[in-house]
Amino acid sequence: MRSTLVRILAVLGLGAALALAPGAALAADPPSLGGGHVHDGSEVLSPAEEEDANARLGQLAADGDLELWVVYVDEFTNPSDAREWAGATADANGLGSDQYLLAIATEARQLAIVGPVEGSLSDAKLGSVEEAVGTALGGDDWAGAAGAAAADELESQAAPNYTGWWVAGIAVVIAIIVIVWLAVSRAAKKRRLEREAREKLEAEVDDVSSRASGLLVEMDDSLRTAEQEMGFAVAQFGSDAVSEYSTALTRAREALNRSFTIQQQLDDATPETLEQKRGMYGEIVQLLETADAELDDKAEGFEELRAIEKDAPAVIERLTAERAAAADGPERITAEIARLRETYAS
Repeated sequence: MRSTLVRILAVLGLGAALALAPGAALAADPPSLGGGHVHDGSEVLSPAEEEDANARLGQLAADGDLELWVVYVDEFTNPSDAREWAGATADANGLGSDQYLLAIATEARQLAIVGPVEGSLSDAKLGSVEEAVGTALGGDDWAGAAGAAAADELESQAAPNYTGWWVAGIAVVIAIIVIVWLAVSRAAKKRRLEREAREKLEAEVDDVSSRASGLLVEMDDSLRTAEQEMGFAVAQFGSDAVSEYSTALTRAREALNRSFTIQQQLDDATPETLEQKRGMYGEIVQLLETADAELDDKAEGFEELRAIEKDAPAVIERLTAERAAAADGPERITAEIARLRETYAS
């Protein structure tokens, strides 16, 4: 976008007596200017008038450094503000230094002139051009507004003034060089930072996508094995004994299904931005890592149950021995209490 086109010089109401052209369509958006310097969206010019206006504006560009485009529309819409509409039209068509645009709304009776901030013409000089255009339009001279009024006055105001000091000229040249150098340096730095940021983001996306792909395969394999073991465990110990592990397994399956859905969205025909890809792959990683951690936690209890079952005969033998050793416990306790009573006062 052409950032220098931010200064609007005026928006004038054209007189109620202006002649309006019939049958033209509204200009809903800033138009493309095409190959000529005149865009007659309101059809107020005859073919011969439009050809003459284009020739005059073409001559203006050939004779000096200034260029002028003139746009006729019924109304300024989308945006409706004359200032914004003219600026948007200039931006959309890439107008640059010393390139000016005159926008005329024939039915709304408005005009707006936009020019570059660093342009060679001052506000006062462009104000003179504006007055000349307004006078021509007030006299129903649609063709003259683009030719004799705008082009002639713009050319007149752009005539060089040799009364200034040559030192001031050198200072201006130096200032321009400095400004251009700063602008180029800033632009180069901005491009470098943007490139580095993009390269970093691409590396992050590659890393997290690789991690997500690996987790999808690992979790799918792990769940297949775990679900088979779960079936054996339920048959062996009952569903109540392995309920926590069963719940964790169900949640892990849900996380895996959600992750596959996200992966399908990434693989479909609709492209995602790098930021979106990083977020979506990151969600897959988070889902699967959380599910895996919960499975590991619940699996410890599950493995303890299986270990107890595996060592059940030894455990029963040990408990039986301990119970036998403790069988005379009540008698020994009674005897010890009696001894203490004989030894110590109440």
